[in-house]
Amino acid sequence: MDGQTVNVVGYARISSADQSEDGQADALRRAGASRIVVERASGVAERPLLDELLSGLRAGDALAVTEVSRLGRTVHEILLFADDLRRRGVHLRILNLGIDTGTPAGELVLTSTVRVN
Repeated sequence: MDGQTVNVVGYARISSADQSEDGQADALRRAGASRIVVERASGVAERPLLDELLSGLRAGDALAVTEVSRLGRTVHEILLFADDLRRRGVHLRILNLGIDTGTPAGELVLTSTVRVN
């Protein structure tokens, strides 16, 4: 980055009522998220909170998630998602993979290593 302050917004998703978002929220805070949106939905369900969050992101912002599976179920789906963010000027940070698409290396790593469990 060029020294600018980046607005980092975190997204946490848990899929069942017996799960806790605490671990994801703590990691997102440590990564600099000024706001964290928590959604309770399975990976295949509609995610209205994610949709709302995405609509509010602006060029220069960063969306942070703890792991790639929080965003989608397939590599194709994740790459389409990341490409949409890139076209809008929004960076994607995937914490457990050390990926930040705000850097050239992060873009390269995303397209070559994304694996969804």
